[in-house]
Amino acid sequence: MKLGKIFEEFRKESNNYEEAKNKYEKWKLENNIIVLEREEAFNIKKKYKQKQNKEVQRKYRLKREYNLTIEDYNQMLKKQDYKCAICGKEKKLGIDHCHKGKHVRELLCNSCNSMLGFSKDNPSILLKGIEYLLSH
Repeated sequence: MKLGKIFEEFRKESNNYEEAKNKYEKWKLENNIIVLEREEAFNIKKKYKQKQNKEVQRKYRLKREYNLTIEDYNQMLKKQDYKCAICGKEKKLGIDHCHKGKHVRELLCNSCNSMLGFSKDNPSILLKGIEYLLSH
C-alpha cells in the first residue's frame, strides 16, 4: 500500500485532519523500516524514469535538430577517437553545426564550440584573434 493511501485510511477513521496526521506520523515512526524501504524504492523508480526520459529526450533532440540517431552520434565519437575536433581533449562533446546551412560538422567540446559561436563562425575574426595572441 502506498504511503498516501495509508494516510487516507487514517483520514477516513478520523474526522479531524490533525488527529489523522498525528496517527500517520506515529505509524511512520513505528514502521520506519517499511517507510524507508518504500521511499527508497520510489526514489530508485523515479531516477530510472528520469534517466529514461533524458535518453528519450536526447534521442528526439538529436533527430529533430541534427537529423542524427544516437548510433550516428556514437559513430562520430568513435571516428574522432572521443576527442574534440579542435583542441583534441577528451571532454563531453557537443554537435557543431553550421547555423546557415544547418549541416552537422564535427563534435566539439563546449569551449571550442563557444569560441566558434562568439566569433560568429567568421574565420577572419578567428585569424585576428590569433594575430592578437601572437603579438602579445
